Parts: sequence; structure tokens; C-alpha cells
Amino acid sequence: MPKIVFSRFSPLAICLAASLMTTPALSHGPHDEKEHRAPRLSLQAQAASEVQQDTVTITLAAEVEGQDQADVARRLTEQLNRTLEAARGEKGVEARNGAYRLWPNTDRDGKITAWRGRAEVLLESKDLPAAAALASRL
Repeated sequence: MPKIVFSRFSPLAICLAASLMTTPALSHGPHDEKEHRAPRLSLQAQAASEVQQDTVTITLAAEVEGQDQADVARRLTEQLNRTLEAARGEKGVEARNGAYRLWPNTDRDGKITAWRGRAEVLLESKDLPAAAALASRL
């Protein structure tokens, strides 16, 4: 049998080559399908490293409902502005607008019966206790 040298190949290449060389040995003749199984290759790897502290994002939302679309939008915008103003004074926590949406509520006939709106304020920080305390105050 010839001598095989794998000095310049990666461990994965060696495993693949070894699995390919064992295939003919398993197929000597006709076998029951349960007995004849192709060789399987399993490869696992793990790595760990220290990373910087994660950033927490907290979403605060306000919902408003009313009969008039303009009134719902005005009340929702006022609530959003008050919340942003209060949040922006907190050191170490960044506050910004999130999603803002208005939609009609309709009856079975498709007639608009009311309006509903939702606005979000996003709080981001690497200081979880400060962000959680601000979210609870707001």
C-alpha cells in the first residue's frame, strides 16, 4: 500500500480524505438497505472570547384611539414629544423615535368607525440599570 503524507493539509481535508478512502470498503456486495449505510462525517468546533458589554434596547409604546384622525395624530405626537423630552435628559441613555403608525378601525361594511395610533420611543444604553430605571419612570 502506498504511503500517504498529509503534512500540508488541514485537519478537515484529512478527515474528508479518510472518509472517502473508507467508502469502497463498505460496499463489498449487495446488502439489505438497513445494513448498507454510507459513512458519515461529523465535525464540531467551539470558540470563546471576551466581548464588550452588550447594548440594551428598550421599546416604549403609546397607543391612542379616537373618532378623528387628526386628533389621534395630535395626541399621539404630544405624548411622543413629552416622553422624548423626559428621556433625553438621562445621562448614559440614548432616546430616539421608533415606529409611528395611524390606522382606521372599520366595521363589517368597511366604514371607518374610529382611528387608532401607536408611537414608539427607543431607549439604548450599555448601562442596563440606568435604562431600566428610566423606562420605569417613563
